Amino acid sequence: MAAALTADQEQATKSFIEVVNKLRRRRGGGGGGGDGGAGGGVSWSTAVKFLAARKFDVGRALALYEQHEATRQREGLLQLDPYKEPLASELATGKFTILPTRDATGAAIAVFTACIHSPQISSHQTTLQGVVYQLDVALESVDTQRCGLVFIYDMSDSKYSNFDYDLSQKILTLLKGGYPAKLKKVLIVTAPLWFKAPFRILRLFVREKLRDRVFTVSVPQLLLHIRRESLPRRLGGSLDVAHHAWLLHLSQVHYAPPQQHPPPPHHLPPPPPPALDNSAPATNNHQAKALFRYSLVRTLLSTLMKQGAVSPLPAASSASSGFSDDDSLHCDGGGGSGGGLGIEQFVEAVQAKGRQGLCAEYADIKARPPQGTFNHAK
Repeated sequence: MAAALTADQEQATKSFIEVVNKLRRRRGGGGGGGDGGAGGGVSWSTAVKFLAARKFDVGRALALYEQHEATRQREGLLQLDPYKEPLASELATGKFTILPTRDATGAAIAVFTACIHSPQISSHQTTLQGVVYQLDVALESVDTQRCGLVFIYDMSDSKYSNFDYDLSQKILTLLKGGYPAKLKKVLIVTAPLWFKAPFRILRLFVREKLRDRVFTVSVPQLLLHIRRESLPRRLGGSLDVAHHAWLLHLSQVHYAPPQQHPPPPHHLPPPPPPALDNSAPATNNHQAKALFRYSLVRTLLSTLMKQGAVSPLPAASSASSGFSDDDSLHCDGGGGSGGGLGIEQFVEAVQAKGRQGLCAEYADIKARPPQGTFNHAK
């Protein structure tokens, strides 16, 4: 059932459709947002999704649409067939699911269970296809369009071998600026120590609006954000998750015309849960952590180079996000006076060195002998 729009919202929708269809005709093809093939126009319902995600600001909605289409093209998310491998197996794992409940504000709740993910088995493309396919169906709901989405990244019982930094970065980038859903919160549950340290650094470079929506919480603290009856038992709630019912709903939506999409499932008794196999052979722990640190530096610097600028550093950390005000990061001074580089100088230096220069510098730093001793750090 379509949402009732005001006169201004209807006019904004018409303007959005007109601009997008002109762009599509000029490019000679359709997009990946579910509106058909080449030459097809964007539908009214699709236009409303993008506009609702940006408070019916046509300019911002168009920018979101362009970013969304570019992301689908780049990540191979244009044609999603849930009955073909490897997407069929990916959906069946239940690593990502949409709960049949909502938070107190009416936002839909999506859960990514990290301990089920195996980077050696599931590629970035397959995992993103599983996420986007389910989000596409969830966003058919007018309530989800209006109230937004809460994303729970459950790291409970996960090992280092379950974690994929680049994939996590892609999912966050998709949700914060490449998908027509209002991202209300990102809740990272029971983050291990090896995740918290680099996350504190990355958090400094995330724009303030998003930074205030990302929280690292324990299972008891999760109840401060979402009521108990809306959470799975695994996360301290009382909900029995029936992922099989959600998959059935996905299949019904896949074949039904847009006007006849069935309502999402409610509480159903779950089938016997499959055993989670976390016994996949792990790589050398030291080597894996070194690769993780390199991936962190590479992705951070790549982001800075693409943006050409970064947000101002926060004056104080958000207490609710789990970071204290005295957290700091010591870096080698690069300005000759021992005071380090300013943000603008740092960005200029990164851009000047380029990818090869940064890799060479990283290799040089890694090859240096350790400074200081066990009793005297330098």
